[in-house]
This record gives sequence, C-alpha cells and structure tokens, in this order.
Amino acid sequence: MKKLLLVLCSFLLLATSASAVTIVDLYGDKDGFGLGLTDGYTQPTWPEAPIAQDDLADVGTITDMKLLTDNIWQQSYDISGIASISSASLEVMTFAQGYLGVSSIFFDDILVGTLTDGDNTYEDNNPNINTVWMNTFDLTSFGLSLDGVSTITIDTTNLSDWWYLDYSELTITGAPVPEPTTMLLFGLGILGLAGVSRRKK
Repeated sequence: MKKLLLVLCSFLLLATSASAVTIVDLYGDKDGFGLGLTDGYTQPTWPEAPIAQDDLADVGTITDMKLLTDNIWQQSYDISGIASISSASLEVMTFAQGYLGVSSIFFDDILVGTLTDGDNTYEDNNPNINTVWMNTFDLTSFGLSLDGVSTITIDTTNLSDWWYLDYSELTITGAPVPEPTTMLLFGLGILGLAGVSRRKK
C-alpha cells in the first residue's frame, strides 16, 4: 500500500509541475517606438518625429510619446490561477533616457535596479548620442505580493531628461492552483487504498 500511495503522490506532483502557468502582461506594444528600432540602436540626433502613438496598444498609455523626467504607470494582471510563484521578471525598453545621470526603476515603490544610460549628451565627449536599451529585472523575490496590480516608476536623475518608453512587459510563472477534480481523484485514491489496507487486516 505504501508503494501505491507513493506512486499516487508522485503522479500528482508531476502533473502539477508539468503544467506550470505563465502570465504575461504587456503595457504598450513591441513595435520599436513605431519605427522598428531594436535594442542597442543608436542615433546622433534627438529622436523627434515620426515617433508617435500610432497603434491602438499605445492608447491610454505613456508609450511612444515624449516624456519628461520621472514617470509612473500601472500594470494589471490576474494571478488567481497560480498557487506559488517560481519566477517573475519585468522587461522595459526605453530610448534616450539617462540625461546627465542614470535612471532608477521602482516596482511597487521598491528599487529593483537601474536602466542602462541611453543619453550621452554632454557625456564621454560624445554630444547628443541617444540609444535604445532593453533592460530586464528579476522580481521573483516579490512572490505572492504580486497581487494583480503593480506600479512601475522610472526615476530620472535630471529634471531636463526627455525620453521615450516603448513597452513594459511583466512575466510571472508558477505552479497552478490544483483543479478540484484532480484533488477529488487524489482523495478518492487515498480512501480506496485505505479501504484495501483495512480489509487485508
């Protein structure tokens, strides 16, 4: 009986781990600021038009528009189907941020890192060089405090820092909440094994 019970428990654990749930919440879009720009793209002039909110995914967001200094946005997601979180990350793509200093990024008011400097104006003897950077931040330590609504803040160093945000993508992976039918079958299996054991005695 012990062997059968062990096999049954192992089967349940394998079934749960094999069907990990991944939630992806995208704020904005991934169109490279409407221009198809990619990570590491550099241009020697200030990125003005034609960057514009020309996609429905940008409507109601601060993406693909000229931003000044600090900015805040929220991301909403549903984690009701996750029992425990195994990994979480935030991916952000910006352009030309970091004027005369490095920008910090906060997740729910907690500092999670700094953005790669994308504005070398008056720095490194390289006037007016602007770059697209994609940065990823590990949020696994937040665990189940990821409660469905999170606030992201980019804190710039200089009050004259003009920059752009293309998108912010939150990815959460974890073990699914066991389905009632799975738990019912597991319980019936245990009861059945217990019954067999009693009859043998």
